[in-house]
Amino acid sequence: MDKLTPVKFIIGGVTATKGEFPWQGLLVWKDNTGGTFLCGATLIGKNYAMTAAHCAEDMRVSNSHLQFGIIDSEYDTTGVVRISQKFIHPNYISTDYEVHNDIAILKLSTSVGENTNIKTIALPVDDSQMITGTGIVTGWGNYYYNGQISKDPSRFLQQATIDFISPAYCK
Repeated sequence: MDKLTPVKFIIGGVTATKGEFPWQGLLVWKDNTGGTFLCGATLIGKNYAMTAAHCAEDMRVSNSHLQFGIIDSEYDTTGVVRISQKFIHPNYISTDYEVHNDIAILKLSTSVGENTNIKTIALPVDDSQMITGTGIVTGWGNYYYNGQISKDPSRFLQQATIDFISPAYCK
């Protein structure tokens, strides 16, 4: 059986509804040239969010913020919180051929208040692995539509259902 190739966009996704994924955050940061970058993040505590290390490695904390409780990345300006620190996994590696330990923790400058549209994610209490069943992926990244990859990220939060695959199958 052929191995699966990871993709960086949601295939077959649909637009999420407000409050459906209350832990989903949008990481926004600007570089020195004024370019704006977007990544997803997950609210894991009232003062902490988790994102991919490749999203945070070039990010300057002073030029970044997170938004929670939103679906529309262009016109919804609620739930904005500044970032005070970033912690990238010490063994993060990214090359043209491999990525390992692609995780970062962002410390928020203020606590995030929970409401209908903003909540911390419920995490498992043990080390169990999801090796059967399905899961949902969410994000504002590029998407696949009518046989083509979008030029720009989605304006609206997208979601898609995926099948879990075992670690043995990935190797």
